[in-house]
Amino acid sequence: MKTTTFQFGFADYSKRELLTPIGSQETMMRTSEPLSEASKKTLHEIKGYSYVIKNFSERLGRESGESRLPPMLLFVKNYLRHYSTALLDKIIDVEFVNSMPYYQNSLDGLRVDLYKLESSFASVFQEDQISEYVKRALDEVLHGTPV
Repeated sequence: MKTTTFQFGFADYSKRELLTPIGSQETMMRTSEPLSEASKKTLHEIKGYSYVIKNFSERLGRESGESRLPPMLLFVKNYLRHYSTALLDKIIDVEFVNSMPYYQNSLDGLRVDLYKLESSFASVFQEDQISEYVKRALDEVLHGTPV
């Protein structure tokens, strides 16, 4: 076993290269359990929801005709965009790894991020200052046409 230590920022990392025959690497690859169909479906549904919220956030205030959007609206747009993009990144990561143990380890984090996204999206409809922008953006997302 060969160990290499390198510095990145303020952290030291150790990289271990296992000198193993090719046959044992293939065996290791086969023992990793891929994602089940139910897990893939769950990830696909969360991913679709995240894309809808991201699309919604991009359309907020887009056609308002104002030269400058209200600060509250900009905050909401950035907030929703941040949480939807973070969730999408995590889902894409889990799909790329395609490992059931990795999915199970990541599931709690995905749930927390989904909860944050859902609660922030729901709170948008309770804010009177931006209700007209929200209605326009939602109608545009649902029907594909501006109001």
